[in-house]
Amino acid sequence: LLIVGLTIALALTSSLAYESRAADQKQPFEPTMEDVSHLSCEEVWIGVSEKDDAFFQVVELLAHHILTRREVKFPGTPEAGKAFGDALVKNCLADPEELLYSAVNRSLRDTLPAKE
Repeated sequence: LLIVGLTIALALTSSLAYESRAADQKQPFEPTMEDVSHLSCEEVWIGVSEKDDAFFQVVELLAHHILTRREVKFPGTPEAGKAFGDALVKNCLADPEELLYSAVNRSLRDTLPAKE
């Protein structure tokens, strides 16, 4: 359900393409922070040729980086995953040109319990 929601919502954003290693199907897609931290929601979505798994690899990379820096763990529940996905869709649709890093960061802040 989360994948379908993200697919539909982000596929509606208009086009701005960038050259990506993901476009070359002979080479596995292994994003690095250097590759993706400066890209918008829209650029990443279009750049990975609208392939869910590649988009989610980028989101997971960014989320892992943010969570590691904060020294927190993401709750391993379906509810938390859905809440994060819903927040990310909302944030990316609200401003497709926003850095995906920022959208992921905001979505994590909206999803994670407040630190005490």
